[in-house]
Amino acid sequence: MRKRLFLVTSVAYVALGLVIVARSAFAHVLPVAVVGIVFVALGVVRLRDYVRYGGTRGDS
Repeated sequence: MRKRLFLVTSVAYVALGLVIVARSAFAHVLPVAVVGIVFVALGVVRLRDYVRYGGTRGDS
């Protein structure tokens, strides 16, 4: 269960970051776009760790 929550939060970080980047790019607000990029990077790193350490194998 814990690994699945990790996966869901990782995907949520990426999705939230992409929404922030898209909206800030449309409104031409650079500092907010940087925050969105940070969220995307955090989510991608978490997803990489999720894949690297075996996904939900052994999770009930």
